[in-house]
Amino acid sequence: MGKQDVIIIGAGASGMMTAACTYGKKIKIIEKNKKIGKKLAATGNGKCNLANSHFSAECYHSNDNKELFSILNQHTYQEILKLLKQMGIYTYEVNGYYYPCSDQAIQVVNALRKKSENLGAIVHLKENVLNVEKQKDGFLVLTNQGEYACKKLVLSCGSMANEILGGTKTGYQLASIFGHDVTDLFPALTGLSVLDQNISIAKGVRCKASATLYSNQNEIAMQSGELQIADAGLSGIMIFNLSTLAAKALNRSENVTIHIDFLPHYTVDDIKDMLLHAKENFPNYKISEILNGFVHEKLASYILKKANINGNMQAVNCSDELFTNFISYLKNKEFNIVKNLSFSQAQVVSGGIPLNEVNLHTMESKLCKNLYITGELLDVDGICGGYNLMWAFLTGYLAGKAITDDNLKRLTIKSQYLK
Repeated sequence: MGKQDVIIIGAGASGMMTAACTYGKKIKIIEKNKKIGKKLAATGNGKCNLANSHFSAECYHSNDNKELFSILNQHTYQEILKLLKQMGIYTYEVNGYYYPCSDQAIQVVNALRKKSENLGAIVHLKENVLNVEKQKDGFLVLTNQGEYACKKLVLSCGSMANEILGGTKTGYQLASIFGHDVTDLFPALTGLSVLDQNISIAKGVRCKASATLYSNQNEIAMQSGELQIADAGLSGIMIFNLSTLAAKALNRSENVTIHIDFLPHYTVDDIKDMLLHAKENFPNYKISEILNGFVHEKLASYILKKANINGNMQAVNCSDELFTNFISYLKNKEFNIVKNLSFSQAQVVSGGIPLNEVNLHTMESKLCKNLYITGELLDVDGICGGYNLMWAFLTGYLAGKAITDDNLKRLTIKSQYLK
């Protein structure tokens, strides 16, 4: 049982970045999956949006915004891109979103693996960590395959989101051994279940829309983009971006609703004029046939149902009052939110180890010397757009740099002593 300088638990984005930025150390990486970077390889349907030019604390959620702002305001997206380039990952940009030139997330995984291996890191796959112990001169890591001693320990286990891709509670459990707290945890970047027995009528609809989230009738956030309607709820990137706020409000037992504008590019008057024009020019058309020129036919059927309008009615017989009722649902449909979808359906988790328990300049625990915590284990989650990967890369880099700098400092002190 030779003693390692560093053991990293978890070979995801932050763990592999830590290894790729740690120089002059004997490193062992322990990963429970049969492959490294399983979640990273699946990011963006395999295309991997890995950075964003709008790198701001406003794009993240945490229970400690002061700590979050203090670290993010000291770094830029250019630093992340430079770091990736040094590993051989070249990127291109589309509207501020950065992707690997290969358009393959697996190549990002391969680059991190290659850099880590070149620095001497050894990866153990299909190995589960069962326990960790703090010892006088380091740590003891117990796995299902043996025991390993190390001077420094890095928890990069990721969160419990998406169990199929390796989501696990292990990181929280290990951190608690050293006295760390864990905030309430919620599924994030996931869909929202709503209370509406008729919504299945519009199942499968995708449309450009805007959404406004309310808690106890107070507006708390707004998003625009593609909306997707599922069996019992709402999905799509704009819904994902609201899911953390919705979950936290529900946890506070607040009344959470979301208002959807299915035609955000048109005003109420615009739509009314268009419907009246269609009524005059196509008086014998069914109202459902007229509406197909405005919205998806399933969405039209759903809104007609909610507005209590017979879709087979001829347009000529449809009163202004009925049109007004229909438009009110089309422009401001309110849904009562029941819950977020499950952790297994979430891309990330909101909540984690409080930021004030970690030195955010080095990722070293304030409660246990030589213990480092990175990535999604911390109480930080970002909206869609590469932000969660940027957080993983940044924290992995800071941990690796701190471990390297500490090693250089110790070597310098030792050298001066020998003189």
